[in-house]
Amino acid sequence: MKNAQEQVSLVRIAASELRDIGAKCNENVQLRVRDGLETVCVARWESTQAVRVHGNVGNRRPLHAGASGKVLLAFAPEEVRQAVLTSNLVRFTPETITQRSKLTQEIAKIVKLGYSVSISEMSDGAVAVAAPVFDVTGNIVASLSIAGPSSRLTADNLPAFVQLVQDHALRLSASMGFSRDAKLIA
Repeated sequence: MKNAQEQVSLVRIAASELRDIGAKCNENVQLRVRDGLETVCVARWESTQAVRVHGNVGNRRPLHAGASGKVLLAFAPEEVRQAVLTSNLVRFTPETITQRSKLTQEIAKIVKLGYSVSISEMSDGAVAVAAPVFDVTGNIVASLSIAGPSSRLTADNLPAFVQLVQDHALRLSASMGFSRDAKLIA
């Protein structure tokens, strides 16, 4: 019951951040949590754009694919990372990472940079950026992401989207009691 209460609290706290980031970028914004070896969308702000990346609250995905999944995987406990690395890594598109060595390198890069990018990993033509949301103990509790079509999330403006998602993930983390001085659990 405690996890359900924490999730409801997280969603309630995140609602204003999702609206704020969505209003700034008018792309889909998601909050995802880890459930075993999958991610689950627990909150979402929907873009008003005619062409957008589709998804629903409750949607599940594996941890190895997509920006949010990779962020949740990168900061998950070691036993979770090992379970994913030794599992069958399903391919969704030609860009999905299915090689264990490449996924291990990607995880290390995400931990170093503090964000993840996915270009056509889950759906052709979809781009997403995600950043971790931490709690007061430094544990990851969620990923915050922005997703849209590659025609709007381009190489030229991707750094601005990364900065936007990182800033809001940090604000959401602070709302959860996280301090930059806390030791991250990774």
